[in-house]
Amino acid sequence: LFHFFVFFFFLMIRRPPRSTLFPYTTLFRSKIRYSIPADAKVTLKLYDILGKEIAVLVNEQKTAGNYSVNFNSLNLSSGVYFYRLTTNGGFVQTKKMILLK
Repeated sequence: LFHFFVFFFFLMIRRPPRSTLFPYTTLFRSKIRYSIPADAKVTLKLYDILGKEIAVLVNEQKTAGNYSVNFNSLNLSSGVYFYRLTTNGGFVQTKKMILLK
C-alpha cells in the first residue's frame, strides 16, 4: 500500500519483519525515519543513480522501535538517490529519494 506525499512517502510491509521508511529532504539536511519490529543489526546505505555507495548512514545493532537518521546533503547534487535498509533477519528494502536544492 503506497501513499505518496510531496517530499516523502510511506510504505508499510505486510510480512514479517515489518519496516517503515520515511525520507524527508530539506536544503542541506536530510532525514530518514524507519522502524523495526524486533531487535536486529540494521544497515542503512545511500546510493547514487548508478548504484555507487555514497554513505553508510547506520550500521549497528538496534532494539525494536522507531528511529531517524540525519545526514548532511550539502555535498550531494540534486538528483535521484536510493537508500537501502537491511537487517540480519533477511529483510531488505530499497526506496527512491529525490533531492532538490
